[in-house]
Amino acid sequence: MLDNRKLLYTVTVLAVIGVLGLLAYSATLGAVELDIAEIQRSHEGSVIVTSGMVTDARTFPGGSVSLTLSDVNASASVGIFISPEVAQGVANCSLIPGSVLSVRGVISFYLEKPEITISRPGDITLLAESGIIEYDLGVVMNAIELFDNIEVTTTGQITDMNVIASSGEILGTSFTLKGTTDNRTYYLDCMFYDKDLTALHSDWDRVRVAGTINYQQNRGCWQMTVEIINPA
Repeated sequence: MLDNRKLLYTVTVLAVIGVLGLLAYSATLGAVELDIAEIQRSHEGSVIVTSGMVTDARTFPGGSVSLTLSDVNASASVGIFISPEVAQGVANCSLIPGSVLSVRGVISFYLEKPEITISRPGDITLLAESGIIEYDLGVVMNAIELFDNIEVTTTGQITDMNVIASSGEILGTSFTLKGTTDNRTYYLDCMFYDKDLTALHSDWDRVRVAGTINYQQNRGCWQMTVEIINPA
């Protein structure tokens, strides 16, 4: 038979476990699923579930991680804070720009901007690795700054293809990718280095391209450095 001290200890442990379990259950039950653009000041303190693409990722001394999660369709973003303890249990592929995540956490506001605090590794779910999801060219161009330095896959028509060479050496092939969305036409400058593409593609070919988008300071425009190009 348990003596009074052991009985009290057992009851206390069971009570703590029960309370923690109840809190976890109630937090899950109370989670509100929102699009990033729907997050308002009135949601502060609530547990929410949302999803988007990582458009910025920074690791700080000590191991904490700050992400920017964006809904590129609505050009809306939310900050994500991950403590060092939680970050250790999250796959690295989830914490790089271009990854698409579902997150669950408590919403707060810092300098009038929404931020979600992640309390455990299981509250971050990798939906797609960087470059896997294909985005409409119109979506990319309407939110181009969110795609800065991110691997992107999109489709369109080749126009203005030009082989660039110097001293007889091929430097690459430049072209413009053209696409139409909602009766609007969009253009993205592209560059495929170290190869003449004219033997495989020509103007007006419809292609699927994957590459990294950057702002070219010397030309004053956005450009995709194409790594993969295939017929669409």
